Amino acid sequence: MTGFGGLLSRHRRMAFRHPAAPLFLLLPIAVIAVLFVSYLSAQHASAIPAAGTAQVRWLAACWAAAGLPVVLAFPAAMIALQVFAGDRSAGKRRDFGITLLSKGTQTTAYIGVPVLAALSVALLSYAGIQVAVALWTGVAPLPRAVLFGLGYTMLGALHAGLLSVFVVSLLPGGGAYAVLSSLSALVPGFLSGAFIPIGYLPDPLARIVLGFPASHAVSLARQALTWQAATSVFAGASADLARYRSLFGVDLFWGERAILPLWSLLFPAVTALLFLLLSIPLVLRACRTDRIPRRRKEGSQ
Repeated sequence: MTGFGGLLSRHRRMAFRHPAAPLFLLLPIAVIAVLFVSYLSAQHASAIPAAGTAQVRWLAACWAAAGLPVVLAFPAAMIALQVFAGDRSAGKRRDFGITLLSKGTQTTAYIGVPVLAALSVALLSYAGIQVAVALWTGVAPLPRAVLFGLGYTMLGALHAGLLSVFVVSLLPGGGAYAVLSSLSALVPGFLSGAFIPIGYLPDPLARIVLGFPASHAVSLARQALTWQAATSVFAGASADLARYRSLFGVDLFWGERAILPLWSLLFPAVTALLFLLLSIPLVLRACRTDRIPRRRKEGSQ
């Protein structure tokens, strides 16, 4: 172990060499693809019956592309956290007690790797999906929309990484981590409103989606990425545009009151910071309790 860089490299190699890692990342993509063909395209067509097929396809593609990178950040973070969960279950972090690595260094690495994994996967998937949508629809997105959409996506990915760290740090053992990691590929897609438009959900489920901070990051990304297509499709029909934005979760509402973009920005940002502050002592405590006691080590000599 050569230091913090070596510890990061160790966690990254151990996490992403797992044979199931690609499956966790491909599953949300497969789900959104199936939903797009069988459900989302039809829902968009019914919401904008006066538009042509190409316009409907353009808007539906922009809508789906806005939510998927944030969803992919969750399984990416959980894949990276298998090292933390595995080390804790097997007691391997006792080995760090005979190295010069401090508890702070270990804690930073355990938190940093899943956050970096979530951000990296979200960034790469965002770039790839935007290129794919532009090639499929034949319409290049506006640079300003791409830039703002990227910022909101990175905010959602940061929240996904820190939420995953906090939840895994609370788990009692490796079995609970295995169950949670298997759910991380699908559940965030529904909770964030990335798979099913919030307007088509029953009111209790819609409120759960509104309480999930990632749904606000997805909504902000949709506001940026669907603006060009929506204004073209609903040209001169402001009432229909407002109905679409409400029904498909582009604009979020609590009851009859619209949630301002500022609040949608602050919600995932503040909760991400909160999860970081809560995770640090939990991970630090785990590193401390797994170290070899000094007296016992000296006595054995």
